[in-house]
Amino acid sequence: MRRSSISMVFSALLLLAWATTSQAAVDTLRGDLIGTWHDDQNPTERVLIFNGDGTATWGTSNQVNWTYSKGVVTIYDPERNQTDKFEIINEAHGRMTVQWTTDNDRMQVLRLDTSSDTRANFATSDLVNTYEYTSTQSGETVKTTYDFSSDGYGTESTGSSSSADPTPFTWTYSNPTLTMVGQETRTYTIILFANDYLTLLYQGALQTWKQK
Repeated sequence: MRRSSISMVFSALLLLAWATTSQAAVDTLRGDLIGTWHDDQNPTERVLIFNGDGTATWGTSNQVNWTYSKGVVTIYDPERNQTDKFEIINEAHGRMTVQWTTDNDRMQVLRLDTSSDTRANFATSDLVNTYEYTSTQSGETVKTTYDFSSDGYGTESTGSSSSADPTPFTWTYSNPTLTMVGQETRTYTIILFANDYLTLLYQGALQTWKQK
């Protein structure tokens, strides 16, 4: 194979890997972005503070608005009437690689400020899983399965698969609070997610849910 052909094959493989990585960015949820982010190469410089109400601070004091959809963050500066966008290439454990589509596809790594934020080890997207919780009720062992979907919906089922239909619920997570709304509203405090176990505090008692 000639060198030019080898180069073309290599380039095609790089593009395929890039496309696969970009598609994975859609798994990032809006709640994962709320917080203070710094340039990973210059951690003393504050870059972006995303607020839950759709406002943000960019740089030292520039007040902007932001939206998020399918892996793309759009930032609008009303004072300058200017719009900037970046695509999230990957995001996990308090860091995200972004590509500024409105700045010559410039790549940047942003790091979450963890001085008052514990999401470096836990993100909203981590909850998108199926968990099993074993408890004792009236002297009997009861297994409850929780299935969390990325669209904010989920199901809860107790016992074997032949039991009654799963109960649907909606869920939201705002560090460190998990809220599930179904037949009743339940609020949990997330303590830790590691080694396939989710540790939560509910009504003053600790629970451990095993990832299935």
